[in-house]
Amino acid sequence: MGASSSDEMRRDKESYSVVPRLHRHTGGRSSAWRAFGEGAAQVASAVADPRAPDPRAWARIEAGVRRAVDAHCIERAADGGGGKGEEEGVSGEEEVARVLLVVACVDVALRAGSLMHILQGSTQSMLTVFGLQDALEIHINLTSVHYQLYGGHYVWMSLITVDWNTKNLGDVSKAVSDVLECGVPASQALAELQTALAGGNLNALEKYLFYNSLGRSFLTIIVAFSATAAFYNGDVRDSAWAVLAALAAVAVTLIDAHVVPLRGTSDFIIAYLVALLADAATQVSGDVCAQAVELGALFWFFYGRPLVLGMMEVLDGFLVNGVVRFMTAVIKTFGLSLGVSLGAWAVSGGVSDAVLPQGGVPPGSACPDGPHLVRPLQSHLLFILCALGMQGSMHVGRGKVLVTLISQQAAWWTHVAMLAYAPTGTVIDSLAPAFACAMAANIGVTIMRLPAGPGLGAAGRWWDTHVVPHGTTTSPWSVAFPAVYLLVPGSVAFKGAFTSTINVAGQAANANFFTAITTVSICLALGIKLASVVFGILVHVFELAASMYDAGRATVVGGDEQSVGRL
Repeated sequence: MGASSSDEMRRDKESYSVVPRLHRHTGGRSSAWRAFGEGAAQVASAVADPRAPDPRAWARIEAGVRRAVDAHCIERAADGGGGKGEEEGVSGEEEVARVLLVVACVDVALRAGSLMHILQGSTQSMLTVFGLQDALEIHINLTSVHYQLYGGHYVWMSLITVDWNTKNLGDVSKAVSDVLECGVPASQALAELQTALAGGNLNALEKYLFYNSLGRSFLTIIVAFSATAAFYNGDVRDSAWAVLAALAAVAVTLIDAHVVPLRGTSDFIIAYLVALLADAATQVSGDVCAQAVELGALFWFFYGRPLVLGMMEVLDGFLVNGVVRFMTAVIKTFGLSLGVSLGAWAVSGGVSDAVLPQGGVPPGSACPDGPHLVRPLQSHLLFILCALGMQGSMHVGRGKVLVTLISQQAAWWTHVAMLAYAPTGTVIDSLAPAFACAMAANIGVTIMRLPAGPGLGAAGRWWDTHVVPHGTTTSPWSVAFPAVYLLVPGSVAFKGAFTSTINVAGQAANANFFTAITTVSICLALGIKLASVVFGILVHVFELAASMYDAGRATVVGGDEQSVGRL
């Protein structure tokens, strides 16, 4: 008894001394470093992404659906049987899986930032295939989804926090495609979807870098460093101060996610701290551009995604959801500018001259004028680094990194060309890059799927649905959107309008900001839509030419065969 207790105490004592124990048992510095790496990985994986779905909420929904299905089956049996499910030989478990699959697809797609017309189209198709169009009523709003099963047997609501997630959109796309086009049973599709959402198809890089708070904090710092120079003409000093400001922003984010909820004030606090550090840097060194530091450090936190999504939904006819999404993003962006204004005022007793008024450059400012073409190679390399960081922000899957980067490159070079040859700063600067990156996305996705399909016939409808043929989980929309995001805070109009709200606390500045941000969002949405139309036309023209060629070739070959037969 005593010996056993002594052994346990010795093991407990050794468990608190990791490195000496490793040296003693494994003997070697490499083993110690390996254990240190494994321990760091465990710490990183423990800090889960706070935006992941709550498994307890899903368990409650699953239990409620199961009870409702059982009660409905009892009622059908009492009424003498019948019902669509029984006629098709659908078991109760399969019917539960069908309901849960539809619910999971709706919840996950809406959280991931799916457009409303895409979500409603895919949902209606699944309900029709499953025969649930009369059994399951779904009312989709921007921030919630209301469900009613079997006329009120089970009623519940899911609250939605929208955040773009390309990987989850791909998982939902594959599940819907498997059911609608491949005839996969709902139970199998649901099991595969749940495995994918739980990270079963992630590699180590994605798991520890994209899907936990520590990894995303590292990406925030990388984006701040690169965006400061690539988009806002910052130099090494500006990028270094932007990294310090991003560290402060990361600390606030971690506190909000894992310590004390800040209840909607995190953006204001982040912007305030960033402005404090940026304007303090101008006091310490006159060579620091506060505008570059502030915009670079806040690049990760700008609301480019809901701005463009809102405008696209308005163009698609979903006015309420689109306007609400757009105005929410505008108000939150105003909150960021307010935090920056107060932070600058706290340091200098007023707004620092280093911040650009109305998008211009004050005399003697450290902020360089003109487009960022002084160091094209360095700026381009930093842009690639920023683009990859934003791919991590949007959870771009490893199979889509290259085609997404190509789309981002198309947006970048078109943006640079517009600055050099057509520096309007509003319409062309946003419309042309959005059109270019959307066309690149369509072409790239089409090339990716050519070996899997018989032709390009289905490509024209990819833009209108996340249901991609032949089980492919890549759509042009999910590829183009990480590139479009870079065009919102990176546009000349947005930079000038954002800094104008910092410098001038008047109606003219606010009106200028709202007008500029609305113009940028509309141009980006129109560029994407125009690319969709143009690419669809090109696909149909190509198919028509191919069919004419095949018909002509068949005629010629048939004529030759007839001639040979006569001979």
